[in-house]
This record gives sequence, C-alpha cells and structure tokens, in this order.
Amino acid sequence: MSNDIPPVKVKTNPIIEAKKIETLITKNTDFSKVRIARKLRTSRARVTQMLNLLKLDPLIQEQVLLSKDAYTERQLRPLTRLKCFEKQRQLFNNMCPACP
Repeated sequence: MSNDIPPVKVKTNPIIEAKKIETLITKNTDFSKVRIARKLRTSRARVTQMLNLLKLDPLIQEQVLLSKDAYTERQLRPLTRLKCFEKQRQLFNNMCPACP
C-alpha cells in the first residue's frame, strides 16, 4: 500500500483560465490551438470551449469572476451558444437566482 497522497485539483475560475489561454495565444502568435492544448496537456476542443467563455456578455464574465459560487466551464457553456447578450443574461439569471 502506497502512502502517496493524490494531488488535489484546485478549482480555478473558468474566466481566469480562458484569459490565460487567450494571453498565451496573443503572446505566441505562432501557437495554434493544438499547440496550446499540448502545452496545457489538454485537448484542442477543451481550449476552444475555454476560449468561448470570452464570448460571454462582459457583465456575466465580471459576475463569474467576482462570484463566491464556483461556476464551471460546463455550466457556462450553454450561454456561449447564444449570440445575444440579453438572452445570455436571462439564462444566466435563471442559473443564478441570487444574481441581479
């Protein structure tokens, strides 16, 4: 039996993660999503999903950043499919009844 303690996965804010990926891409213009994915040890699809969070209404992004609730990319993903910020806000408010 091993005494190894498994690593604890720290949940980070998905908007922060998306902004970090965006920074990697802007600083390394020759990096493709595939290359970024390899660097982050994830899939290209995951990189795309994270970057799609930056298409959210800036008010929602700010609320997710400031929230004490731990939102996941998966929870926010349906919002990214909506182009209209008003519809995004409506859906977000349904997800988060305490939100204004």
